[in-house]
Amino acid sequence: MPGWQVARTGVGPANAERRAEEWIDVVRPRRLIGIGLCGGLAPSARQTDVVLPREVVDGQTRDAIVLQQWPVEFVQALQRRLGEATGKPDRAKAAVIQGGRMLSVATVAATPEVKASLHAEYEASWVDQETYSWAKCAERRDIPFYAVRVVLDRQTDELPSWKRPGTWLPALTLPWNAVKTRRILSHIGRELACARW
Repeated sequence: MPGWQVARTGVGPANAERRAEEWIDVVRPRRLIGIGLCGGLAPSARQTDVVLPREVVDGQTRDAIVLQQWPVEFVQALQRRLGEATGKPDRAKAAVIQGGRMLSVATVAATPEVKASLHAEYEASWVDQETYSWAKCAERRDIPFYAVRVVLDRQTDELPSWKRPGTWLPALTLPWNAVKTRRILSHIGRELACARW
């Protein structure tokens, strides 16, 4: 994408902060966009929803950062692209959700009980591990920061673990869900390539 540079920061808040700091110091971007997957905390969060949160909260310090609002034209174009990709131009299977709160935590929220507890405690609709770290790096340098995430797992989904045999069956569906979310991320990337800021 002309004019764009992409960096992978790795998983977790420490990796995200360290790699983002290094990358920002070298590239000096005019804006920063955090893209990736998240989990649903609110019962209304659906798999493959595209999330454009307005706020991110750190699960350790409870510090909150208000994020940049996406241009209306980009949101509309993304919704159209997703609708065309699913064959439903007027009602995309992957909804674009604007606003709301993202929670960033240090460890994966793997069980329905943990997700429900985090939703109640922080009043957040989604959870990830990196958005707060990216946003903090951008805030320190006065760089506008935008976030876009795709929901991989719902509040009621239990993420698989070899330590919990009851989660082995859901592990069979995780690769398919990952394929679907990856396709949506590719559509987001294509729309960003066409965006005019």
